[in-house]
Amino acid sequence: MLTEKLCEQLKEMDESVEIVVGGPGIFLYGQTLYDKGLVNAYVIGDGESPLVEILKGSYDYVGINGKGRNVEDLDSLPFVDYSDANNKKKLYIPSSRGCHRNCTFCNVNSQFGKYRAKSGKIVGEEMIYYHSIYNSKQFSLADNAINSSEQFVKEADYFGIVSGKNVD
Repeated sequence: MLTEKLCEQLKEMDESVEIVVGGPGIFLYGQTLYDKGLVNAYVIGDGESPLVEILKGSYDYVGINGKGRNVEDLDSLPFVDYSDANNKKKLYIPSSRGCHRNCTFCNVNSQFGKYRAKSGKIVGEEMIYYHSIYNSKQFSLADNAINSSEQFVKEADYFGIVSGKNVD
């Protein structure tokens, strides 16, 4: 596994380095990496709050080295900071997590839990914000199931997300 090899190499270079892993699939091998001493922590579920706790020096928090917890209200999350991105002309906006279906061939729900979405109003405001500070004019929604919420589509169309209205 590539992640295991990378962690091994980092520990060989400096065994005092602290390594935290997370993301899709970590629920499958996070415990193994931790048991082998290759990582100091693994985060299952949404990582916003657990990562803040780790940076504070606390590893005793839901989602760290065990069963995760997901952010229920995605509207409460801050907008992504793209200030160090090389290309700000086209930005990706995560507007939902999870999926409303439970297909047997897919692992989205095991990674992200039940479907949760930002409101179309918040996504529209996020686009306007990025346009105002970065002059961004192209946006892609980074979602597994954008069509899961009819309410989102109705709210988002007000801002031209669906119809392609110009933000200028």
